[in-house]
Amino acid sequence: MIGRKKIVLAAIALGAANVVGPTAPAHAQDTILVCKEALAQPVAAAACAGTGVILHELFVADRPFGPNGELIKLLVAPVKIMDGNIKAAAREAGAVDQAVRASLGISVGDIKRYGLFGGPNSIFRKPFG
Repeated sequence: MIGRKKIVLAAIALGAANVVGPTAPAHAQDTILVCKEALAQPVAAAACAGTGVILHELFVADRPFGPNGELIKLLVAPVKIMDGNIKAAAREAGAVDQAVRASLGISVGDIKRYGLFGGPNSIFRKPFG
């Protein structure tokens, strides 16, 4: 039996796909999302594809979101990067330096201390990891 939580998530996902506009109708057909008209507009196509992936993972896939949650890891990665940048910004000296570190991830303090290429773990000092 499909849980109430999955039904609510599906309703929200379908609602989000239909909010894109009247030129992007999307309807479910045997739990497979059909987005023929949505392909005309890039934003509508992206919304439809995203909705389709979520619905597939929730209702069709044998192992939702991958064996180790790969899809969730992919979706959460930018959030973790921004979280790390915001925490690291507390170590910067001034308000401008903190804003640069929080938004771009660039440490102005390391540039002042080590030069234009930044600290020892900078992408410019270790371009391949």
